[in-house]
Amino acid sequence: MKSIMPKQIIIVFICGLFLMVGTVDAIRPASAQYDQSVITSTIEATCIGTFIVDHHMEWGQTGGSDYNNVSSPSGLGEVRSQIGYHEDTVAADGMTHYIKNFEMDGSNVTAGLDNLKSDHMIEFQSLEGVNGRMLYDEVVGLTTDGQPDADANQGCVFMNDGAGAAGFHAVITAGSSMNVEEVAATMSAGVAGISASNDMPVNVRYSFDAAGMASDEKDDLATGSAEVFLNVNAAVGTPTPGNNNVTTYIDSRDRTMAGGLFDLAQQVGYTSTW
Repeated sequence: MKSIMPKQIIIVFICGLFLMVGTVDAIRPASAQYDQSVITSTIEATCIGTFIVDHHMEWGQTGGSDYNNVSSPSGLGEVRSQIGYHEDTVAADGMTHYIKNFEMDGSNVTAGLDNLKSDHMIEFQSLEGVNGRMLYDEVVGLTTDGQPDADANQGCVFMNDGAGAAGFHAVITAGSSMNVEEVAATMSAGVAGISASNDMPVNVRYSFDAAGMASDEKDDLATGSAEVFLNVNAAVGTPTPGNNNVTTYIDSRDRTMAGGLFDLAQQVGYTSTW
């Protein structure tokens, strides 16, 4: 740990931010037809020395038995959701306490539930006298595409003559990264994009909270740097097949960075609801 001299100038960056991108009616979930697989991972570890976690997952779902998930969406009303997850954690020359609970449920979920859920609690402190570091990088994402459908049973606010479901494309990513000598951090992520009901909100959420170790008598601030982000790119068209008009377009980028001694808390999210 670095000592702090009485007259040393310290810059502390403390953030608390919540961002919710407004609803974009017409981005709807894909429906799981047959496969209802679940992937889980639970880790609890304490390590003095080197600790590594490498986790990558992609899950694609198309909304009908007549559709091919390896080609571009082509059927009227076809919806595809691709949920992605990535984590790289490398800790060296320090004491690490790491807890992770991860689940990816590919079955149809209802409002308020997630297909992907990930929760972390991590504490890291460099060993005395060495420059120990922990590098952490986590990203969750949802890419979803939908073909238009003039079916009056799929009512939507982006419509012609009072009926129909619009075509759309959206890419949403959220996550965080850290490069620290000392930290006590919690992270929580969720993605909902697979459901049998168009009324289920498509959702990506991420929360991050990092400060110093409670055992550090010097201060209660983390040492190093951290970043939290949310990127949203979405376009919605009309229910009419062959009509390439774009009725709604979103390009949003949110990034928060803290370096030095810091206490950083942030929540970001995207929700699209019919």
